[in-house]
Amino acid sequence: MSNGWSNPPGGSPAPPLKKKTSTFAIVLAFLGAGALLVMLVIGIGIYSVMSSEKGRAIVGMVGEGVKITAKAQKAPGTKELRARGCTQAMVMDMADLQRLLSFVDAGAPGGTGSDSFGEMVVCNVGKNPLPCDSVASTYVGVVGSRPKSFVVTVQQSGHRGPVCSNLYDGQANLLKAMSSNNVAPSLPDGPEE
Repeated sequence: MSNGWSNPPGGSPAPPLKKKTSTFAIVLAFLGAGALLVMLVIGIGIYSVMSSEKGRAIVGMVGEGVKITAKAQKAPGTKELRARGCTQAMVMDMADLQRLLSFVDAGAPGGTGSDSFGEMVVCNVGKNPLPCDSVASTYVGVVGSRPKSFVVTVQQSGHRGPVCSNLYDGQANLLKAMSSNNVAPSLPDGPEE
């Protein structure tokens, strides 16, 4: 018979129920605390780097490099160079590259010496390399005579150095070879397939 009490009359009260914490929950708590600590250390590290002059310079340089590359890939003449056979074509303004170097070294040379040039035209190719002379004449044919000399570099996939790298005057006349790898490959009839 029950008297409505949870304990029988005259008996001792039942011991309170103990909650068991599983080993899995303890491990998860330690892992969570460890992850929080790691995130805190990373956050402090990022803050200290970003608050330093060198850290800001690195971030600025990366951002500037992305802008320069995007601009170089859309520069006048790149569309025509890709149609001619360059799988990737870029025209980099040397003033932009000098600005990029200024993030690293404020005392970097300004590119005003006798060997300074205005642009660097880069043509990456697959199987059929293009001669630098052809790339230079195509570029000047599209954008017109250049106010300063410019460099053309043709690079072929899978090869260590450039196929050719030459310095040209503003009318695409060869001034000098810039690399010892210069070769005169046959000119393909059109873009490679």
